[in-house]
Order: sequence, then C-alpha cells, then structure tokens
Amino acid sequence: MLKSTARLIRTLLDGERVLSLAVLVDGAPFAGLLPFVPLPDYRSVLIHASKLSKHSAGLGAGARAAVLLHEQDGPDKDPLQIKRASFECD
Repeated sequence: MLKSTARLIRTLLDGERVLSLAVLVDGAPFAGLLPFVPLPDYRSVLIHASKLSKHSAGLGAGARAAVLLHEQDGPDKDPLQIKRASFECD
C-alpha cells in the first residue's frame, strides 16, 4: 500500500465517527450506519452494534462483512469526489 493511501485511511479513521456496514442475515444483504473507533494500531476498528440489532445476526464467528468509510458530504463538495475507502472484512 502506498504511504499516501495509508495516510488517507488513517485520516478517515481519525476524522469520522460512523461507517457503513453490510452483512448477510438469513441469506439477504443488510446495511446500516454504525459508530466506530479505530484501535491504536489501526489494524482494526471497534464497531458498536447492539446484540438486539439486525447487524449482530450477521456478525457471528467466521462471518464476512463489507465496510464503507467516507468523509462527510456537504454543499461545497462534489459527492463523486469525497474521500472514501471500502473494505472486505472477517
């Protein structure tokens, strides 16, 4: 990974508070916004999802998920040019 890409990802991780999480629940896709914090080494994030939420049903052992992290949109920004990173996760 390029150093500039790693810096961008760290900036997003430090500057944003929610991410989009997509999981499979009973064979169907389910996506939503969840609060998160990056762990100090930036190797993973801690996502806050209630055990009562539909997300939790898709986050069991061995589950796969997709995450989208992006900067905030605004009236002065081109929505197609906002900084973003997507990840496939275990």
